[in-house]
Amino acid sequence: MDGPKHISYVIRHLCHLMDRGFCANKNENLDATPYHGRIIGYLFKQNDKDIFQKDIETHFGIRRSTVTKILQLMESNGLIKRTAVLSDARLKKITLTEKAIDMHEHFQKEIDSFEETLSKGLTEEELECFFRIADKIYNNLSEQERNDTKK
Repeated sequence: MDGPKHISYVIRHLCHLMDRGFCANKNENLDATPYHGRIIGYLFKQNDKDIFQKDIETHFGIRRSTVTKILQLMESNGLIKRTAVLSDARLKKITLTEKAIDMHEHFQKEIDSFEETLSKGLTEEELECFFRIADKIYNNLSEQERNDTKK
């Protein structure tokens, strides 16, 4: 990889390549983006729990305004339903529609295939090392964000 040896540069470059690579295999007839697929997967795996917008914000580490836009589009595309909770009408429980549940298997196959591409040629040891380093970088950024919000 050309360019400076800065962690931020390498991560940003990898993110762009992954987005292009994953979007290249996107089926245009699905009415869903790769991010929708990730949220569908999360909701599918959490189907025994009540999930709210705040849970999605926390799980994916994205801001409220971004999640609001994503969920509005998913709702207009018939992928999710938001229903008020009896105890607090402001809270909206998020559930998958049948359409989204049907899409889940397709998305899971695409994700599994993409993960295979990403990890090709890497040993278990290298993958463990990668995840340890990624966790440390994540913790550094989370701590900085917490400190910045205190200012």
